[in-house]
Amino acid sequence: RLEAATGRFRDAHVSLADALDGAGDDVAGRAAAAAHLSLLSFVEGDVDAAAELSRQALDRVPPPEDEPTARFVRIVAEVVRGGDDEVDALLAKGGSPEVAGLRGVVALWRQDAAAAAEVLTGVVRDGAADMSMQGRILLLAHLAEAQYRTGDWNGSAANGALAVSLARDAGALVGAGLTNALTSYVASGRGEWELATARVEAAEGATRTLPWWGGQAYAATARAVLAQARGDAAGMLAALAPLTGADDTVARPVVRAVIVPWRTLLAEGQLGTGDLDAAAATLDDLDTRLTGPPGWTALEAARLRAELAELRSGPAAAREPYEHAMELAGRIAAEPVRARVEAGFGRALVAAGERRPGVDLLRTAHDRLTRLGAAPFAERADELLRAAGLHPPAAGGALALTPQELAVARLVAEGRTNSEVGASLFVTGRTVAFHLSNIYAKLGISSRRQLAAHL
Repeated sequence: RLEAATGRFRDAHVSLADALDGAGDDVAGRAAAAAHLSLLSFVEGDVDAAAELSRQALDRVPPPEDEPTARFVRIVAEVVRGGDDEVDALLAKGGSPEVAGLRGVVALWRQDAAAAAEVLTGVVRDGAADMSMQGRILLLAHLAEAQYRTGDWNGSAANGALAVSLARDAGALVGAGLTNALTSYVASGRGEWELATARVEAAEGATRTLPWWGGQAYAATARAVLAQARGDAAGMLAALAPLTGADDTVARPVVRAVIVPWRTLLAEGQLGTGDLDAAAATLDDLDTRLTGPPGWTALEAARLRAELAELRSGPAAAREPYEHAMELAGRIAAEPVRARVEAGFGRALVAAGERRPGVDLLRTAHDRLTRLGAAPFAERADELLRAAGLHPPAAGGALALTPQELAVARLVAEGRTNSEVGASLFVTGRTVAFHLSNIYAKLGISSRRQLAAHL
């Protein structure tokens, strides 16, 4: 286990295989070795072996400290393999915070960010104190991603900052890489370039120390999201090259899984560089993989289909695909993508001579992006409004609160005591009181009731 934790996967594989073979009649020992060998196999990209070894471990009833590892690997391996029925059966067993947290993570992977945010928020509120530190970190990181997808960017920033802080303090290598990747999304979307770059580089640095395919996929996706926010289509393609290149140890398990949203980023990069045929092929491939209820990736794909039609055949040809995307946007909790659909459709309508409805959509997109604090994307909506002969509306002022203060403010506004807030954020009640005094001063208020009304 120490060899694996320090990136010496080959040595760890030999050691764990020897432990499994040498356990003899020690059923618990065999189960423990199988559990950790399953995790290593998953990290190495052998998903089928990981699924089988974790099944063996669970069948033998591993020691309590190793059971969560076996269950985690069994579930994520089946997600990658597409075994939805098996995943649902495993998630239905047990009521531990770890299993509840996995339900939320799986909901996120299945594109239901709203359900994921609800489940993960509940676990953070009620059960995180009973979880391992690694579990807490991954829980908060995935909650931050779910909130990014739905459009709760303040919540995402707050939970992301807490996850990064916990990962750094705990020295959790796997958690640090994935957490920095997921929590870079809001920073990129808001144009906080220094913070976003630092987190992307931290995610990439973790993959050099612990080079496993999932970490590399998340780091590449984070780099592509940063390039997307900068409007750098070529940079998006360069960031995603490890996922589409010749290194089979990364590309093979990544291509098999539909967990990270890299395919829509790839298609957007291809559109932005003028490779329309490649973008169409990427979107066709994605369509074969989106088999469940539509989520944010389906909405992104619909947006890109409309943009493809516009680039190929002009703005009039984009009306029907944009109308489809707008209909999807009304059913899916995905505010950032919805705003970009509105901006794209507005641009196409103005170009087609339908100025009034086009301008209305551009204004709606601008307002939505401004509420998110998505400065780079709001600036592009500004440019479209100016091109239509209008002055963009003035941006509303965002709360001048740090991510930690935002986290405290949100929980206090829910009616929690300082002690309850501290337990949720893993800080003392005195620290909560300190943050609360700063919040009151910044917002010009003096009571919890005023804070709740302000938020």
